[in-house]
Amino acid sequence: MNYCVTDFRRTPVRLQICSLQFALCSTAFFALFSGLAIVPPANAPSPSAVLPGGVRLSQFTKTKLDRNITLRYNQTAKDANISEERGIKMFNKSLIKKAAAIAAVILAVTALPTNMTKADTQTSGSTVSQTTSEYTEIRTASELVEAAKSTSGNYKLMTDIDMTGVEWTPWDFSGTFDGNGHSILNLSVKTVSKKTMKTYDGNRKEYKTYGAGFFGVLTGAKVTGLDIYGARIEITTTEPCFAAPIAGLADDSDISDCIIKDTYVSLTDSAKMWGTGGIAGFGSGNLDNITTDVTLVCVDTDAAVRDEQFMGGAYAAGFLNI
Repeated sequence: MNYCVTDFRRTPVRLQICSLQFALCSTAFFALFSGLAIVPPANAPSPSAVLPGGVRLSQFTKTKLDRNITLRYNQTAKDANISEERGIKMFNKSLIKKAAAIAAVILAVTALPTNMTKADTQTSGSTVSQTTSEYTEIRTASELVEAAKSTSGNYKLMTDIDMTGVEWTPWDFSGTFDGNGHSILNLSVKTVSKKTMKTYDGNRKEYKTYGAGFFGVLTGAKVTGLDIYGARIEITTTEPCFAAPIAGLADDSDISDCIIKDTYVSLTDSAKMWGTGGIAGFGSGNLDNITTDVTLVCVDTDAAVRDEQFMGGAYAAGFLNI
């Protein structure tokens, strides 16, 4: 499966910011032109006032005074008209400067969230891309054997893999394995895991236990979409051990959407804590949406010694949720 990451958030966010800038700028210009920030002095004449010398204010002056815009006046009509013209020019220049200053501040302030949003969007996008690109694709048996040398990471099957002729060592794993709906065919397991995990019997007695299966010990792992067909897991040991098709032991791990068919699991042991399971052996975590068709066999080679022997269609023992 290929991943295509498209960032749909960037364009709407920019449109929202631009709309905010337009709205704020429009409000600022409306406030300036409507005279919300300009107040006449206490001694300014009323709109119907007569200037000293009997000269009445022009209609423009009356209108602007009604809008709380102050113009200077003189004692002659000529001076009043000149002052009026100067007042208009001063009024226009003042408004332009104030409007420009306010607009600059608004644009500067709103640009910050725009840039932050852009940066956050780009970071989020790159994070998604990086996460998907971290999956190591597996197409051959040799690539699978090589992947099993790592105890962590993200892996994905890109095709069915036939393991005929490969002696598989159980994979101790703590990452994500996506079977992608593909199958591991003819898996053969005859050895136990390199790692051990603590298990507990019914009396809460603790054992250092090995696992056997496609995975030996899963730790905080996620396994999904993995199908196993025709596997044979045949273990002979004297150590505490659990054997199962997908994982012998699972610690806080999730296994889901898997199919197991025509599989045989046999454990021959003389230890005091051991068993076989149809999906997993012993552990904790979740088993979800899994079909299993498996033959389970336990052979006790020391019948004189009392032991804790477990067998279960889904899992042998532990604290797994189904």
